[in-house]
Amino acid sequence: RKMKIIKGKNGGFCFGVKRAVSEAEKLNGENNYILGEIIHNEEVNERLKNAGIKTINDLSDVNFNKGDTLLIRTHGEGKSVINKANDLGLNVIDCTCPFVKDIHKIVEEYFAKGYQIVIIGNENHPEVKGINGWCENKAVIMYEEEAKTVFEKGISPDDCVIVVAQTTINKEKFYNYIKFLKNTCKNIEVFDTICSATSVRQEEAKKLA
Repeated sequence: RKMKIIKGKNGGFCFGVKRAVSEAEKLNGENNYILGEIIHNEEVNERLKNAGIKTINDLSDVNFNKGDTLLIRTHGEGKSVINKANDLGLNVIDCTCPFVKDIHKIVEEYFAKGYQIVIIGNENHPEVKGINGWCENKAVIMYEEEAKTVFEKGISPDDCVIVVAQTTINKEKFYNYIKFLKNTCKNIEVFDTICSATSVRQEEAKKLA
């Protein structure tokens, strides 16, 4: 009995991951580090490891020398991590996805204006941890909870609120949260920061199914 395999047109690495892997593969010699696993792909990670590129989980894991190279992966990092890497005199190759970088800018700008930041995403995901690092880790993060629990997390309907999304989350779930928040918060701005590649793949998966 033969199995029919249908391959989606939009599979494979997104451009941000392609760029990060390409930059990592250009690294030569010793003292090259990647902060966090560059991609959830054992083959790629093993290839980089065999090339002598070390993956670390925290800047404190290594006694760096000035001029060592540190690659920031697509997920991005918090502001304090970037500042610490620069203070250590590292050669920082920032491969944060441009879409994620835009979220960092939004969050930093609105936090400075006194807005309460809400991130719709997985609090344990490195991208979300990085985003939270641009508002002093004071964001309210939600994804599995009921929308109404936002008020149990310290938000008042009278607060000035901005909402951003982890780039890879389900669009329908995001807008379910937004519908509730817009109906209950008096001063709210929403930024749909779900990556276009994610949206396209979600729609394609529905059609294939």
